[in-house]
Amino acid sequence: MRAVPTLVGNGRGFEPHRGHMETGGFLYIIQCEKTERYYTGSCISLDKRIIDHNRGNTRSTKPYGPWKLVYCETYNYIADARKREKQIKRWKSKKAIMRLIAEQSRL
Repeated sequence: MRAVPTLVGNGRGFEPHRGHMETGGFLYIIQCEKTERYYTGSCISLDKRIIDHNRGNTRSTKPYGPWKLVYCETYNYIADARKREKQIKRWKSKKAIMRLIAEQSRL
């Protein structure tokens, strides 16, 4: 089940997400502040994952950064978040990702 996308704080600081279950998950999009490159991922602990990206603990994002959260969807099950991640990665279009982020800001 897809929840209303939420952006917490300025994209670098996080607050606990209400209703977070151990099996729950997040689909997220982060953006490199220097290159404006996007990265799409899914995880169980959003705050920990963003910290990992910014510390260079993730191979695919290590050469870039700093990263900020620009989009997030909350799911009851991590499997659903991973399905959504794969769907967005199949788009292979920066414009499509930018439209998704813009739609969130209108909510």
